[in-house]
Amino acid sequence: MANKKGRWKWAIVSGVSTVLVFAVAMILGFSLQKCIVLPGYEQDGTCCSDADMLGCLLSLGQLSQRDGLLVTWYHAANSKEQMKAALSSSVMVLESDVTTEGCDTVDQTGVPIMVHPPAIYSDNT
Repeated sequence: MANKKGRWKWAIVSGVSTVLVFAVAMILGFSLQKCIVLPGYEQDGTCCSDADMLGCLLSLGQLSQRDGLLVTWYHAANSKEQMKAALSSSVMVLESDVTTEGCDTVDQTGVPIMVHPPAIYSDNT
């Protein structure tokens, strides 16, 4: 008789656990689907964090048509000075390189920094 009670107890516990895991997964799934709205822009459902770049630039009015050749880039915005210049320009996309401070030296810290190899130090983390 005690064995049957133990089975029911574990059956209830496993059922409740399954329902809980499913509920948490559903909540996370719906939460992660929300779009990121950039300051100063209306949310129109196109520029989501999981959308492609061209779709996002189109929805922001940065592009007149879906053509990647129209996208302007700032290459190697690695230092604070370069990042400031890039942000004050009219470019649409910033590119930078990320490595760890002091990469492959005895002084390697594990801190991610923005730097273009072969440089291993930067003022931009």
